Amino acid sequence: MKKIMFFLLAALCLTTACSKYDNIVYENIAATLYFSQSGMVEVTDTDAEISLCVVKGGNASYDVDVCVGVATQALVSHNIASGDNFQLLPELCYALSATKSTLSAEQYLAYFTLTFDAEQLNLLPKGKYALPIGITSDNAYIGSTNGSIVYCFDIK
Repeated sequence: MKKIMFFLLAALCLTTACSKYDNIVYENIAATLYFSQSGMVEVTDTDAEISLCVVKGGNASYDVDVCVGVATQALVSHNIASGDNFQLLPELCYALSATKSTLSAEQYLAYFTLTFDAEQLNLLPKGKYALPIGITSDNAYIGSTNGSIVYCFDIK
């Protein structure tokens, strides 16, 4: 009887010793995209080029499409949460070097360049303006807390 109990106990220990993560195939974990810097960024030098770096996390073994562009909802969310009243920066005041890129399975970084038109910014009426930039993708998740950047301007 003791031998049977010992074997049952040993079998029970072996079956429960396996981790619940033992069956995950890591090559199939979906990619997650996020900005290396996120949140609110105050722009003081409108002549500087800003490099936007999108990072691919996860272990996706496939090409990932990355798109960047104006993310109006990020500005609305910021204004509601903070009580600020930033206006959306007009399209004539900035340019993105590109809005799309594809990261191969081996690539983990995509770079985009954002430039501002100082002359157009000087023509704006006084006030607080912001340019929210966000990431979108058809085949990757977007980081919920670092999927957008809001560039702020105080035109005086």
